[in-house]
Formats: sequence, C-alpha cells, structure tokens
Amino acid sequence: VLSYNGRNITPKAIDSIQKLNYPKHLIETIILDNASTDGSVEFFKRAYPFVRVVQMTENIAYGAFNTGIHACTGTYAFLLNNDVELDRDCVRELVRATEVHPKGVAFAPAMYNYVTRKLMYTKKYISRTFYNGSDHRKVLDEEKNRLATRETYTGVPFVRTDYMKRQPYVFDPDYFLFVEDIDLAYRLRMVGHTIYRVPQAKL
Repeated sequence: VLSYNGRNITPKAIDSIQKLNYPKHLIETIILDNASTDGSVEFFKRAYPFVRVVQMTENIAYGAFNTGIHACTGTYAFLLNNDVELDRDCVRELVRATEVHPKGVAFAPAMYNYVTRKLMYTKKYISRTFYNGSDHRKVLDEEKNRLATRETYTGVPFVRTDYMKRQPYVFDPDYFLFVEDIDLAYRLRMVGHTIYRVPQAKL
C-alpha cells in the first residue's frame, strides 16, 4: 500500500485488507511510505503491528513500488494506492483468475468510486492520440461479470511477484505520477503478455 502523509487515509485500506475473505496467513501487508512527515509511520507501527513498513528516504511516488516489490514474499503482489477499499472477495477473485490463467503475470480488478462505491470502470485504455479513457457506462452492465483478455490498463495491478522482481523496475521512475500504469501495461504487452481483466474483483 503506497502512502504519503496518509495517517487519515491509509487505515481504511488496511482495515479492508483485514476483512478480506481470504486466509489471513497467506496475506502480508506492506506499507510503502514516501518519507511522510505526519507521524503516520509511527502510527502504523503502533496501530497495526502485523504490517511491515518500508520507508523511502524521499517522496518518489509510484517509484516506491520498485523498492517494495523486493520486500514481497508472496506469489502475487497487489500494488495499491492508499485511497482504496477492497471488497471482501477482491483477492479471492483475483487468485481464482490466476488459477484459470496460470501463465498470467498481471490481472486488473474493477474500480469502484472510493466514496459512492459505484462502479467506475472495468478497464482503461489509451488511444492513438494518447487520450486516456475508460469503458463507456453503457457497456458496464454487460462487461462487469466477464473475465476478459482484451487490452486493459489499471493503476492497481495484481502482479506475479517473481516476474516483476526480474524486471529493471515495475513502474518507470521517470513517471512520478500518472500514466505509469499505462507504461507498465504497454511494456508487458510488448513482450507478449496479456493483462487479464477480472471485473468480479471489486476495488
């Protein structure tokens, strides 16, 4: 879970992880702290003793995942922002998709609005003119229950840990914020990988 001065935001994400309908002993929770100054690191260590905190020396935004991936010991890593709340079956559905596609290295959940909890999109795209968009609301109903393999980009990928550890980086450090997810998706596709959209997994 990426966090920067997130004492008042990150706990909601951690609490939702604790409530997951998935064996607790198979989940490790790591907070990647981007040099926070709000006392959140001390708070997390005190309030959530089961959480590992990996601290950056400066705020490198999504680049923190490049360090954090090497702290992961699980088969898969869920690269989360802190302003998210996981549905209880989110991880279970993502793991189920990995069992259907065991050679897959990246899977994408459906994104729900953090406040309203309404479905926002199940996939994102970038056009030839580099316009960033997402699936049209008219198709949400027909798409939301379909495991798909068409191109999809997401800011919160569920990735194969050992594969990502072998790469030079997860997110290109040149992208401080924004489009880092699209860059990752393109790099994966360029070497022949498919990003699987798993709309049953709700984030």
